Order: sequence, then C-alpha cells, then structure tokens
Amino acid sequence: MPVELRLTYAGGATENARLPVEIWFQGGRYAYVRKVPAEVVKVEVDPDQHFPDVRRENNVWTKR
Repeated sequence: MPVELRLTYAGGATENARLPVEIWFQGGRYAYVRKVPAEVVKVEVDPDQHFPDVRRENNVWTKR
C-alpha cells in the first residue's frame, strides 16, 4: 500500500504527499526528502485513516 502523509508547517498550512508502494521493497527505512516552504511542525501518516491500523497513536510526529 502507498503511504499517505500530511505535513503541517509553522503557521498552520498543510500539504499532503503520497509515497509509492515500492518504498516497502527498499527495506525497513525510507527517507522522504524535499524542499519545504516553512518549518515542518507535524507529520501524520494516513491522516484520513484509509488503511487498517491497530496503533494509530504512533502515526503522528510533532516537533517539540
């Protein structure tokens, strides 16, 4: 399954990204690198909850 991401920037703007299913064939880690318009303060995996997941609490990273 592809990976759906939602990036939240400082100031509140958001952007969605979709990573292709092929990333799963590259091993246990994948780096999504890109230029961003502002500081990223939050990243959510599957923000619209389209995929089954028994631990949704680990789908969000928030900058401290």
